[in-house]
Amino acid sequence: MPLFVSATDYEKGGQHIFHSGELLPALMASCAIPVVFPPVQVEGVYYVDGGVSNNLPVEPFSATKAQVVAVHVNPLPVFDPAKRGMLRTMDRVWHLNFRELVVRSAKGCGLFVEPPQLSAFNLFEMGKADVIERIGYEWAKKQLNAKG
Repeated sequence: MPLFVSATDYEKGGQHIFHSGELLPALMASCAIPVVFPPVQVEGVYYVDGGVSNNLPVEPFSATKAQVVAVHVNPLPVFDPAKRGMLRTMDRVWHLNFRELVVRSAKGCGLFVEPPQLSAFNLFEMGKADVIERIGYEWAKKQLNAKG
């Protein structure tokens, strides 16, 4: 089964899709969230989290996009103008930065799964993984049933 792993070239920018070579370095590069983890060097190039350049990388499936189930687990939170501050503003800008690309990437996919309830969680709430997983599972099941 083919596997495509997305990472971001940390030096030059832009998305890189790993589709051959060693799996572990590609996965580590794809998960290297800036500030949290250092960039990962693969074949002389430093890479970070693929979401920095493309949070929904469906390009490898362009020929069969109608069969793709696109999953995005970081939905845009509801805007509340009363809740302000530097961290909230940075988080909002971060979400807006990726939103347009995610929406464009999802166009033409057979199914787009984006559980809105997941906007209540942040990237570092791994202690709530069971709840997050259940929300994602139930939302995906609901979307699949609605599609028929």
